Amino acid sequence: MAIHSMNYKNGSENGFMETTHDGLVISTGEHNWYDDSDFFAIVWNPEKQVEEEITYATTRFPTYGNYAEVDFDKEKYGADYERFNRICSFVSYMESTYSLFGNKSDKGKLVEVVKGRKVPIGTIGTIFSVKRNDYSEYNACVMIKTEDGKYLNTYLFNLKPVHPTYEQKSEAWLRLVGPLDDTFKSFL
Repeated sequence: MAIHSMNYKNGSENGFMETTHDGLVISTGEHNWYDDSDFFAIVWNPEKQVEEEITYATTRFPTYGNYAEVDFDKEKYGADYERFNRICSFVSYMESTYSLFGNKSDKGKLVEVVKGRKVPIGTIGTIFSVKRNDYSEYNACVMIKTEDGKYLNTYLFNLKPVHPTYEQKSEAWLRLVGPLDDTFKSFL
């Protein structure tokens, strides 16, 4: 049944329930901020052939009664839906391969030291091991192995992942999505 929200047009105190994006809602979610939350829906825009995020409710002010339901019409937009799923798998692959999470899945990722005192800034190496801190996920102790075989200890917050090259991105896109196109350019 898409996105349902109260519409107060022309300054009316008694709004009416408006339904938008019927048959286009792919998923719903919530952004949790410091003291408020925003509720959003990922919808398919058939004109632009892209997905969009629509915020339909928040805790910043009253949005009682607003809700969204997943109702993507796979029969009507089937080819687009399959393409969307392939693009999502590309994004997931890039994130898991080139982002740091502070856990054992980071082992083998190429990183660069960007701050700290003990390891020289600019040092590049692969993550050899990760020891999580029980009190802070971001404060994990990481051992990296440099190209010359040295093992160096630092903290996760001193590192940044080495970003993928154009060739690595295009290879992943070709494997997971298909031919390079305008959508691929938006990920560069």
